[in-house]
Amino acid sequence: MGTIGVPLTAPCVVLFLLQMVALSSEQFTVNGLQSPVFAPLGRNLEINCQLSPPQQAKHMEIRWFRNRYTEPIYLYRNGKDLLGKTISKYVERTELLKDDIGRGQVTLRIFKVTADDDGPYHCFFKDDKFYEEHITVVKVIATSSDIQILMHAPNSKGVMLECHSGGWFPEPHMEWRDSKGEFIPATSKSHSQDENKIFTMKMALLIEDNSHWNVTCYIQNLVTHQEESMSIVLPGIFLKESSPTLNNRQCESDQSQGRAELLVQIAGMIFEEYSGNPGTVEWLLEVIELTLRVSSINPESEELQLKIIELIHQHSSVNSG
Repeated sequence: MGTIGVPLTAPCVVLFLLQMVALSSEQFTVNGLQSPVFAPLGRNLEINCQLSPPQQAKHMEIRWFRNRYTEPIYLYRNGKDLLGKTISKYVERTELLKDDIGRGQVTLRIFKVTADDDGPYHCFFKDDKFYEEHITVVKVIATSSDIQILMHAPNSKGVMLECHSGGWFPEPHMEWRDSKGEFIPATSKSHSQDENKIFTMKMALLIEDNSHWNVTCYIQNLVTHQEESMSIVLPGIFLKESSPTLNNRQCESDQSQGRAELLVQIAGMIFEEYSGNPGTVEWLLEVIELTLRVSSINPESEELQLKIIELIHQHSSVNSG
């Protein structure tokens, strides 16, 4: 019987065709940053991506979008910028930099970043029927050094402090700490967001006894770990009203024996802590005046306030000399 011969070149042809199919399905990949990009609120943002291997991309479709392919924030096709296809919230807020498009690299620029710009961005390249994309995550950040601590007048329960700070994104972590940097549980916490989704934080602390003479309000952006803080010194005089052991005779003794030492202590603490901030000194004096007025150990708040001011000036003269 005869045998049928199979040309040895047939397997080579099949293998070559399979290789061609494989090559045509892997024409390029799209590369970009793998780690998140931090975008400060209100500034311009640039995100880039590029083809690998580098190649001409002028003839390709280049599309940037957020969550939906059909809603581009920028669209380039057939050598033209199709600005009319951009979704409304990005109209006139985006620009495609194409200086290196001949090597397959483009950069998306977003003007005046808002909180809404936080999230993923798809960089999409399409050549005929072949396409690939890369996703870059943008984290919008905003921190604020504007922190205020308000002190309410002492009452039978103690002294209530409130820490306020606005201008944060995303929602920050907020806590009280003592002079050793240790955590103090807050009495209450709350936050609000304005029309631009920017956070304003509020935290309260009720101090019921003399356990804390110096407390700090800490706020931290959990994305960048940047911290801001403000401290306040609480002289013991602020808390004596809430002490159940005080009586009129003890108050009279405090007035006659310890007033001068107490005033020197208060004046020294104010000058040392806040000598570079006249506005804070003025505010503290108002607090002292109000506290002394309602305190059971004070018969004449005006006289004491004037004495405190005099002592602060004495401290100032000694230190400057």
